Amino acid sequence: MYYKNHGIEFSNIISDDMFDNLMETAKFCIMHGFDVKDDGSNIANIGKHINKETFEKGVESLYKSGLDILGHGEYKTPAQLGMGEILEKFDAVELRRDMASRISSISTDFHERIERDSRDASDAGSSVGNDIGEHTRQCFEFNRFDKSSSRVKFFFSTIADCELKPLTENGKLVYKDGLVQYKVINKLNKYGLPQYVPMNIAYNMILNLCHDCENVQQLLDTLRNASMSNGLFYVAYTKLKALK
Repeated sequence: MYYKNHGIEFSNIISDDMFDNLMETAKFCIMHGFDVKDDGSNIANIGKHINKETFEKGVESLYKSGLDILGHGEYKTPAQLGMGEILEKFDAVELRRDMASRISSISTDFHERIERDSRDASDAGSSVGNDIGEHTRQCFEFNRFDKSSSRVKFFFSTIADCELKPLTENGKLVYKDGLVQYKVINKLNKYGLPQYVPMNIAYNMILNLCHDCENVQQLLDTLRNASMSNGLFYVAYTKLKALK
């Protein structure tokens, strides 16, 4: 008996939980395939890139960095087989619309807009497939304040779940600008695949740490000190430092 989601049958995915986790990893792949900037300034252009080509590009990029999403060896895990199915069937409009929703959920009113736009498209008899890029683009067309808010949400929603391994040279720690240098190692979820830290968790952890910071430099210093023992804070610090 096949598992079905969005009307599509999968032979290697067995539950909604597995499907959701694999789609989050697919989002991770697409973000890497599209090469989204740290400040999210080019995220509005991703709508037309939510496709199999970008997905495959991200898979290849991650494989080169040591993350085998599809399983290139003789043995493949059930999750890797499931990822292969999602990639194989990613031309399906329903999967790409699901992904557009996941990527664009950093916007405040995306879900309401996509439902309304989908109804309007259906009433007009237009092709849903041609509207996916438009749905994604429209959700970023806000006034200046809303765009700024979306970029903040983008920042918190694209922090990879990872851990740190101190870099050493000749048995000694490697320092740069007074900070121990680390190799960032992606943590894997229960299905053995990488994904981003949930936005609410990243936001709450950073807010709890930095709630009394009065300026950007204090924020950077606080994250810098905390980053020595926490992967999330390390990624946040390096991303913020790059934006300063």
